[in-house]
Amino acid sequence: MKRNFITKTICFFIIISIISMLFCTYSTNANTFNIEDINLSDDISEQDAKVESKIENMEEKIIKYDATTGETTEIDLEELESKINLLNAIGNENLSNSTKGYDPYSSKYLDNNDGTITPNALEDYFFTKVYDTSVYPYRDTCRLIIDGGMAYGSGYLVGPNVMLTAAHCVYNSEKDNEPRQFIVYPGYNNGSYKGYSSGWQAIYRSSIWLETHNKEYDWALVELKEDLGNKVGWYGTVNYYSNSSLKDVPVKSLGYPADFDLGKCQYYTMGKINNVYTRDFTTTVGNKGGMSGGPIIINDSNNEKNEYAVGIVQGNKANSPLDQTHGVRLNDYLINLIRDYINKY
Repeated sequence: MKRNFITKTICFFIIISIISMLFCTYSTNANTFNIEDINLSDDISEQDAKVESKIENMEEKIIKYDATTGETTEIDLEELESKINLLNAIGNENLSNSTKGYDPYSSKYLDNNDGTITPNALEDYFFTKVYDTSVYPYRDTCRLIIDGGMAYGSGYLVGPNVMLTAAHCVYNSEKDNEPRQFIVYPGYNNGSYKGYSSGWQAIYRSSIWLETHNKEYDWALVELKEDLGNKVGWYGTVNYYSNSSLKDVPVKSLGYPADFDLGKCQYYTMGKINNVYTRDFTTTVGNKGGMSGGPIIINDSNNEKNEYAVGIVQGNKANSPLDQTHGVRLNDYLINLIRDYINKY
């Protein structure tokens, strides 16, 4: 009887020891997993820091690629600035930080939706369909059909034959930054607006984006083969020198989201700019694939620059539970390039 008790006691302690060992093993594995998670996050942060450090030591150059000649040239920004300053002096103007919009039909921008607005509810914000893209400035927002329909994007006219978009829309980063072939359709609404469309003949882009694909430099200024701007108009643009003056500005984002109507119709979302940095900002407006390259415009009737573009849709806001928008800010050299084109016509 005593021996049986001792045997049972020993078995009990063996079972307890085994359970304790299993628990410790699980706890160790769990802690190891968490530690690996933390280390992985730290590695990513270090990688980001290295990229940022690399960019800080890089000199940004504006590169023009001409498809007709196949030549790549660097833009002399000082010469360009001097040229714009001379134009300002001759015209007795101070417009170096902005360009005026143009509407050949002189009609005011209206939400012409036949009296109805049919928003598509997504999370906590709305995508509103533009039923009539013949009104300004909806007709100046462009759909890009890329590589024969293999991809789609958005853009917006800013001059007679120039369009702003995202660099990743017009360059294939997976093929040594090879320029994509694309057609531009202003005011596209399940079909071409009045049959207007254009190919491209030159692209300006940042040397830093070509080397790093950093989202802050994800812009492209495209010279079109056709003068679409004088037919349908173009957006005004403005650069806010002060970060604080741009923060909390109400904005509207426009483009062609692939989630709705297969990207064949234009939509917009509204919100505000909530974080401002030197070259980019984040907003509370919605964003879906296909809207990259579209305009982010001021949506404030009390602002004299109402309906001027302040940025380019780059993509989704990082670490956001919603599909909110990260935008590239417009800067002086971009606006000077645009003014140069406008003054040529």
